[in-house]
Amino acid sequence: MAEDNAAGQVQVELLRKRGDHTRLFGLTVFIVFLFAAPVSAQHVALERMMVALGNLLIVGGGLIRVYAALFIGGWKNQRLAAVGPYAMTRNPLYVGSLFATLGVGLVTGSFTLTALLFGFIMAYYSRTVAREEAYLEQQFGAEYLAYQASVPRWLPRAGARLVLPADVTVKPRYVLNGIRDITLIILAYPLCELVRVAHLSGWLPGLYRLW
Repeated sequence: MAEDNAAGQVQVELLRKRGDHTRLFGLTVFIVFLFAAPVSAQHVALERMMVALGNLLIVGGGLIRVYAALFIGGWKNQRLAAVGPYAMTRNPLYVGSLFATLGVGLVTGSFTLTALLFGFIMAYYSRTVAREEAYLEQQFGAEYLAYQASVPRWLPRAGARLVLPADVTVKPRYVLNGIRDITLIILAYPLCELVRVAHLSGWLPGLYRLW
């Protein structure tokens, strides 16, 4: 019991640090965007296409995260989840976050910021997943190794089918946390639009061009 509590505290601390790092990097990217003049702003059709695709990815990524949260039951890394979306990819929560992050980059209208955001999150999650996989292998042994061999780390295999169990145990707080997180990400679009209006109105200077 003491070991379980200690492991739980470690997980909470890792999640807190991960959130702090993500928010700090996101704030840095936003400050860069705040005083930039994206080149796409000179090509309205391209900018609107990027924004539309970005919003689709944000919403789609958010839905994936919330859906995956229904199956994890608040027991991430404590029991092996291998049903629903977890039977198609080992990390559906992270896949949802990657899609949403790519969307946030696109709504800025900057390819550079899109690449920076996606590259940072991909590198960060790859490192996180490697640690989690080592823990799960130690925790579940052969059961996890068999799961790891049959289910891809990121994207589902071609032709993979979603097989749903008859029922799952859901922790509402865990799902609500996912909804909260994605709601904050959705705010990226109106925030970026406000910055665009501020630039067009001359309230904010474009100090440099950004591809």
